[in-house]
Amino acid sequence: MYLGVDIGGTKILAGLVSAQGQVVSTVKIKTDAQEPYERLVGQIKDSISVLLRKESVSIGDIKGIGIGVPGLVKPEDGMVVFAPNLGWRNVPLKAIFQDALQTTVVITNDVNAGIIGETWKGSGRGRKDVVGIFVGTGVGGAVIVDGRIWLGTHKLAGEVGHMILNPEGPKCSCGNNGCLEAYVGKVNITKNLIAAGIDVPGGSIVKSSYLASAIKDKNPIVKKELKRVSSYLAVGISNLTALLNPELVILGGGVVEACSEYILPKIKKKVKEISYNKAAIMTAKLGDHAGIIGAAKIALDVAANTGYSR
Repeated sequence: MYLGVDIGGTKILAGLVSAQGQVVSTVKIKTDAQEPYERLVGQIKDSISVLLRKESVSIGDIKGIGIGVPGLVKPEDGMVVFAPNLGWRNVPLKAIFQDALQTTVVITNDVNAGIIGETWKGSGRGRKDVVGIFVGTGVGGAVIVDGRIWLGTHKLAGEVGHMILNPEGPKCSCGNNGCLEAYVGKVNITKNLIAAGIDVPGGSIVKSSYLASAIKDKNPIVKKELKRVSSYLAVGISNLTALLNPELVILGGGVVEACSEYILPKIKKKVKEISYNKAAIMTAKLGDHAGIIGAAKIALDVAANTGYSR
């Protein structure tokens, strides 16, 4: 049995996953990204403890734990170099959990985990060359080449959310201007909706469920905003497919999954207009489970010494 943990901007999802990729049980905990990392680490440990008690499983039965983090990760030592939406810099996450749990621990980027999950058990099953873009609070990405995650020389490849579309564009959480994330992430969507006069419910970041409901109610402001998001996502996809020539682009994350019926046709239409690449574009199939399944798969591969990246 393996554990997969997905750390998001607003929640932690932990799951018990079989060696065949079946999710046995999950625990979800709401989080506040503004809290210090020690608090979030404590919540992760709590979620793991709750999960093990829930299924009457001991830590000795767990062969490996994979943890997905929304940011830059050094996989060789599990250091979280920078996670802008969590406010983390140089957090030694692997060392913390290795000491506490005494089993194989792997730290990875959350979208790397999500795309591995999707290519193992979801939309990308059987595909060898895949690009993933996940849109939520921020925007994450991952690249699969010949069936394995491409990490690059410094092990930081795939951060498509910080691909700069316009150096004079809006400020991004990373400190640069005009990143894809600054155009299509929920932080920017929220700012634009508030500026247009919408009283965003539920706090400082708009919920994906609200966007879906507003689209169903034909809210003209939300429809206009998501049309804009679709256009910028199409530009990002076109840039990536021109560079990488994948067979498939998988779109996931809360915004895409909640609003796919509205935005996916617009994305495909725009990509067809501006790109010569014929990559298929599909939405993620596994939902919240993609990250925990993928994180568990990475832990499985590392524990078996088969590797998961190149």
